[in-house]
Amino acid sequence: MAIQIHPRRCLAVWYQCPKCKATYGRAHMTPSKKNRDYVPVCLYCDVPEVITRRRYYRTWASDLYGVAGTCEELCAYYYPNIRAFKRMIKERTAQREREAQAYYEQQRMIEAEAEKRRKRQREEAALLREAERVAHQAVHAVELEAENVARAVWEAEAPPRWMRDDSGDFDDEHPF
Repeated sequence: MAIQIHPRRCLAVWYQCPKCKATYGRAHMTPSKKNRDYVPVCLYCDVPEVITRRRYYRTWASDLYGVAGTCEELCAYYYPNIRAFKRMIKERTAQREREAQAYYEQQRMIEAEAEKRRKRQREEAALLREAERVAHQAVHAVELEAENVARAVWEAEAPPRWMRDDSGDFDDEHPF
């Protein structure tokens, strides 16, 4: 997702009460006549406050943590001009793309190694099954040979008539 740059002119004003010397400021205001000429009244003394300082600056973008702009004392991300800000965005985007590329390459290598390991494990499991089958045949060779002789000599047993005719365990005469 690309950063959206919205240039905006801003005004910051610092006020001080002449009587109790309490100070406060307002920032990120639009530089309109109303905001430039506004003079608040001190909350403690009910005396009109004096404007001690005005600062005009520009902002370009903001996120959850702060604002990017030209006022070093008010903006969390200070840049002397918009060209420096765009250059930083370009460098940071390129860095993140390189990091993502390295991450995906590492993941591809891990997945390839895992696929090799799974293939080897499948082959080992198939060999083990074959070895178990051969071992079973060797152990039970006499029994298997006796079964083959019995099949050759005796005829196959037919199931009883009641098992051949029966369609199932259901009783059709039952009322429910």
